[in-house]
This record gives sequence, C-alpha cells and structure tokens, in this order.
Amino acid sequence: MSNSLLNIVIIAKMNTSLNFLATLEAILNQDYQPIKIVVVDANEENSLYSIGLQEDLSSYLEVEYIKLDPSFSMAKIRNHILDYLDGEYVAFLTANDNWMKETALSHIKLLTKHPEAAASCMGGILIDERKRNHYMKPLIEKEDKPLSKLDLYKMIKRSAQVVYKIKALKLIGGFDEELDNLCDGDMVIRLSYKYKVIIYAKSLCECRITEAFLDYELRLYLDYKKFYMKHMNLFIVNKKVQEEFYHKIIYLTRKNYMWLDYLLYLAINFVKHPIKTTGHACNYITKLLKNIISSLRMKFSVINETVKIKLNKLKSNNNLSNQMYVYSQNIRNIVIPEYIRTIKKGMF
Repeated sequence: MSNSLLNIVIIAKMNTSLNFLATLEAILNQDYQPIKIVVVDANEENSLYSIGLQEDLSSYLEVEYIKLDPSFSMAKIRNHILDYLDGEYVAFLTANDNWMKETALSHIKLLTKHPEAAASCMGGILIDERKRNHYMKPLIEKEDKPLSKLDLYKMIKRSAQVVYKIKALKLIGGFDEELDNLCDGDMVIRLSYKYKVIIYAKSLCECRITEAFLDYELRLYLDYKKFYMKHMNLFIVNKKVQEEFYHKIIYLTRKNYMWLDYLLYLAINFVKHPIKTTGHACNYITKLLKNIISSLRMKFSVINETVKIKLNKLKSNNNLSNQMYVYSQNIRNIVIPEYIRTIKKGMF
C-alpha cells in the first residue's frame, strides 16, 4: 500500500478546548502516515472561541491554521479549502468529532484495495449532549446489500464518517453549498453515479451534537426539504426510502413546532401510503393511550397513598396514646382540643 498524503481538515466553530484538543490528539495519534492537519477557524473575529482556539494551537506548530468568514456554510468552507490541498485524500471533521487510532489506516486500506472508489464510509457513534444522559445511537446500524443510491444518504450522517479522493471531489464540482448537515449524504449519492462508494459498518468514529447547536433540528429540516427536491427522481423510484423520509420530516416538523407543515406532510404521507400510515397512527394512538393510562394510574396511586397517610394521622390524633401523659409529673392541667373524641382509661 503506497502511503499517499491524507489531508484532515478540522472545522472549528463554537467548540470547547476540551473537545477540540481531544479531536486533534486523536488525529496526531493515527496509525497511518503521512497526514496533513488543517484547522479552519469559523468563529467570529476576536471572539472567545477564536482566541481560545489560537491559544490551543500555539503548541502544535505542525498544524496549519486558516481563518475563514464565519458566515460560510460548512460546504462552502470545504470547497474553499479544496483549492489549497495537495495529496490524494481528504477527510472533514468538526472540532466535536473523534477518530479511533486505526480509522485513517482502515479507510486508506479500503480505498487502495478498490481504486475505482471515490469515497470510503465508516460507521460510528453519534452522541447528543443536549439530551439526558448524553443519548447515543449508531451512525450505521448494519450493512444492507445491495445498497441503492438513497440508502447511501441514510448511512452518511456526519462528515467524520467519510474519507474522499480529492480528485473526484473536484471533478464532480465540490459540495452543494445549499446544504448543511446533508452535504455529505448528497455528495456520496452524486459520486455514486460515476464512482464506487465503499460502505463499511465498523464503528471507527465518535461524533457529538453539543449544547451550542440548539438549531440542529431546524437546519436538518431545511436540508431535508432541499435534499428531497434535488433527488426527487430517486425518491419516486424507492418507495421504502420515500416512506422513511416522510416519517423523518414529520418528526422534524413536530420537533420544530411547525404545525402547518406537520399537518401538510401527514396528509401527503397518508395519500401516498394510506394503509401503512393508518397502521402507524393506530400504533401511535395505542402507545399514547397506554402512556395516559399509566400516568393516571400513577397519579391515582399517589393520591390514594396521600389519603391513607392523612387518615392515619387523623386517627392517631383522635386516639391519644395511653402512655402519653401517665408518667409525667409536671402536668397540672391540660386543654383537650375539640377534635379529640376518645380519652382512654389510664391515660392520666
């Protein structure tokens, strides 16, 4: 295997030093060499993020630093950087991504073994730090064979999954600058028309959605709409993927409180898939009713226990203990409250 230069571009935007340094060290410790590391600062000029990033990089003289306009989309940043890269391969990471030690070597082995391939795509873990207990899910759950072109976009959720051949990216015209989170999914589909795209489910990367990206679902929803219009011919052919697309976009409209769009996509999905949509609706209503019943049972149980405690307390107050005053030598007189109904023998 010839050791061709692998460029790794780390795009840093609203990152923390903890995450960024973990990403950088993971790249420096790769089994594969040679690797050229380029860090793109996509933060506001003189912001705390930008200043902190430059301080972090002061100890890494071998890393190239580039400052770009923070208004650039992720795809536009990549296209800009492509013009300055040498070597054969490139990978684009964010400052919240992490590679396993063998990740680079695994990608290059596959691309060397399949010279007709323009991209190698691996599995990994996506961690959503905005959710309780840092919710984790696999990026590729399994390798489906054979894969359709639309299956590719479902598997490529994060840029850290992919290593590209630079020449192929340039020949195809670079990344679509209208897309953000789905620009890699779009790219592998476009590459698949002319080249081979390798999918390997082995988990070799770790990606994070941090608290800084509160609008992640909104941007993803806007991407899905553009993506559907761009690849509508593929969605028409693949009914299964089309149905999965509508389920996803319905979820995103609900997540972003876009109720008109939500109702619109529900109606479209029902027209296109009436039987399955009805089945999903019945399942959803059943689960909802079960949750409501379970919640009501829990509330009634709490109310029941509360009532029992109060009744026991009232009963205790109405029936004073025989031993309450019998051994006290200091009591000369007492005032019996109105709610006392029983004074037992031997109490005084």
